[in-house]
Amino acid sequence: MQIYVAPSSKLSAHNIVRLSFSKDPRVRRAALKNPGLPAWRMRLALGVLGLFRTEICYITQNPSIKAKLITRIMKRQSTRSWAQPDVYAHPNVSEKELEEAINDTCHSCRAAAVQNPNLPEHLQKQAAIDPSHSLRAVLAGNPGLHPEVLAQLAKDETLGVRRCARANPAYRELDDLALAELFLLYSHEN
Repeated sequence: MQIYVAPSSKLSAHNIVRLSFSKDPRVRRAALKNPGLPAWRMRLALGVLGLFRTEICYITQNPSIKAKLITRIMKRQSTRSWAQPDVYAHPNVSEKELEEAINDTCHSCRAAAVQNPNLPEHLQKQAAIDPSHSLRAVLAGNPGLHPEVLAQLAKDETLGVRRCARANPAYRELDDLALAELFLLYSHEN
């Protein structure tokens, strides 16, 4: 059974907060992910209920979480290790934290960071030359890719990476001239 807490336009902030304290974990999860959840309730979950890892994971998936709270989650050693993938994929994460993620040894952290639509171009270029083809494939699916990086991934040596790049909605937006040039480059390499 899927539990859904309506968007904030349907429920008042008071009701969303009330539901976020529910005994039913499914209702609590839906309320904590709701964009209408007030910032004070997110901070409360981090401070008082910080022992409940699942609560913090749900909050890191909330689209309205502020960058300051994300930084606070990442500074705490008790939450940092298991909250990293959710935090790095969040659009409000700072560039500094994304750079840390790209250079991390944890593959799931790097994969989450390259999925971030706000990944800066220099970090996209760094990830595009990563030896892990699975990481490059995840990067190729990022809709916020810079056209130059997308073109580079579209001619990657690994078939899976090329397929992911061509399936990217941004790939269709490349102009015809760039696609023709890319085709010529790829055909001369083979």
